[in-house]
Amino acid sequence: MDSIWVALIPLPWLKPGPFYQVDPESDVLIIVPANQEPFAPWDISSSVDDEKHVVAGKHAVSKSGLRIKASSKHLSLASDVFKKKLRHFSRNTSVQVDGRIHLNVAQGFDARAAAIVLNAVHGKAFKTPKSVDLETLAQIAWFADKFQLVEAVSAYADRWISRLLGKLPDSYHRELILWIYISHVFGHDEAFKVATKVAAVYSTGPIKTLGLPIDRRVIGMLTNLSLTGPRAYQLPIH
Repeated sequence: MDSIWVALIPLPWLKPGPFYQVDPESDVLIIVPANQEPFAPWDISSSVDDEKHVVAGKHAVSKSGLRIKASSKHLSLASDVFKKKLRHFSRNTSVQVDGRIHLNVAQGFDARAAAIVLNAVHGKAFKTPKSVDLETLAQIAWFADKFQLVEAVSAYADRWISRLLGKLPDSYHRELILWIYISHVFGHDEAFKVATKVAAVYSTGPIKTLGLPIDRRVIGMLTNLSLTGPRAYQLPIH
């Protein structure tokens, strides 16, 4: 299923969230639906990166939705995903009574993470936090990765990652996989090398993905190293 679509009529199964204004002259309303399911669980049965598993487990439920007022110009400049989506809809047929095009994103995304990314996209530095916790950073990475907004967030991400580096795990568990995904999405070489080395040394079987879209080549190489021993450990970040 497409991860973003235009709503021409209200969707009855989506409970409206509160409004959040990113751009005062907004002509787009991005609807992040309320999410009733957990994010990136450790206990999914498969290690294959299948997005349907991202919301099936025991971790970090975000229940509140959000309607974010944004600018089509900023979205189109920052993301080919949004540019292609907005290009196909005529303002004569797609604009709602509030004067905006309504874009619904798929369920599973965190509303706060989406707002943080969109503030960065719109150049709202004073609204963008100086630090975030690992869980929020992983959700920011997933939203930015999915909608091709990584470049717009990268400067902030480097700062967020640097402030968390001292907490990088030294054993194989869920937080380590979040680190692998975050550092790979944002191209943070130091964190990626440390996290993947720990995974290769301490995992005893196939590397889990938590359902996140981690590059299959990275997972494959890490799994091989964990099974054969990291004698010549070296993984490219891209």
